[in-house]
This record gives sequence, structure tokens and C-alpha cells, in this order.
Amino acid sequence: MLSMSGLLVSVPAKIAGGFTHGPDVIRAAVPLLLVGAAFQFFDGVQVTATGALRGLGNTHAGLVVQLIGYWVVGLPLGLWLGFGRKMGAVGLWIGLAAGLLIAGVSLITVWARTVRRDVVRV
Repeated sequence: MLSMSGLLVSVPAKIAGGFTHGPDVIRAAVPLLLVGAAFQFFDGVQVTATGALRGLGNTHAGLVVQLIGYWVVGLPLGLWLGFGRKMGAVGLWIGLAAGLLIAGVSLITVWARTVRRDVVRV
């Protein structure tokens, strides 16, 4: 996910140019690809952490964290940025990426605490 995010950040205009020759469309696509790079990386973090927690037998944390990250933070922030701050699709995707960031960091924290707790027990 990190390498693909890096690719999206390093050559967004070339990627958009592979789909269209319209300069207006390319200009509109570049900010979306940059936000998409962050979204993709944070999504990879949260899905990996969710899988690691499932492996430890904890499915409840993933549900709670993702509900909060997506529905309490990501979507409202995205709606506010997209419509309230008039950022359009970029604002909506920034909000959703922020929700993924919060979910990823929270899930990694839960995973680390679970592993430390289990190691101390052994």
C-alpha cells in the first residue's frame, strides 16, 4: 500500500493522463489522486490491524473502532469539508481518509496493548 501510495503521490498527472487527454479533467483528478494515496495507505493500515486483531480473537475492537472512525469522524468531517467548506469531492475524501487514519492508529494501539498483555501473562 505504501509503494502504491508513493506512486500516486509522485506522478498523479501522468496517471490521470493515462485515462484522458483533457487538461481540465487532469487538473481535477490530481488532487483526488493525492488524497487517494493517503486513503489507500491508511486503509491498508486499518485492514491489516483488523486482521491481526482477528487473529488474536478480538473482533469486537474492529467493529467499534471502525464505526467510530467511519461514521462518527470520517463521514461527518467529509460532509463538512465537502459541502460546508465547499471543497467538493476532495473534502469528502479527506474526511474519509481521516476516519481511516483514526481507525488505523486506534486498531494498532489496541493490538499492541493486547500483545503486551498476553506476553506478560506468559
